[in-house]
Amino acid sequence: MRAANITKQLTKTLVFTLVLVLLTGSISNGQTASAELKKHKRMIENLIIGIQSPNEGVKRECIYYAGKYEFTETVDVLIDVLKNEKNSKNRALIALALYRIGDEKGIQAVYDAASTESDAKVKRTYSAIVAEYKAAKAIAANE
Repeated sequence: MRAANITKQLTKTLVFTLVLVLLTGSISNGQTASAELKKHKRMIENLIIGIQSPNEGVKRECIYYAGKYEFTETVDVLIDVLKNEKNSKNRALIALALYRIGDEKGIQAVYDAASTESDAKVKRTYSAIVAEYKAAKAIAANE
């Protein structure tokens, strides 16, 4: 009889502990999500600052990561930098980042930039990006 009482007590304690852990986890996940969102906002702000940086290495890395992780929040800044960028390699990288992000406004900016581009290699890159985007869009429309 005593063993049955001990087992019952252990079961209640285990259930209580499990419920407590689950509740604590849910509260903690809510706080984590909020903290992650704040980190995300700060990260985007820093990425935007980096895209506009006069330091070429920082600028290129930030442009690359904006495209790699498809941060749509950076599209407007990338478009502005594309319009004024003197370095042809950076212009091509910005075009690729805008393509990876896949925002219509960004692709339109690449299309517009192609008409005024003086570097033949970059102009071909722009044309290939626009053509690929249009082809992918047509395929998606047919599915």
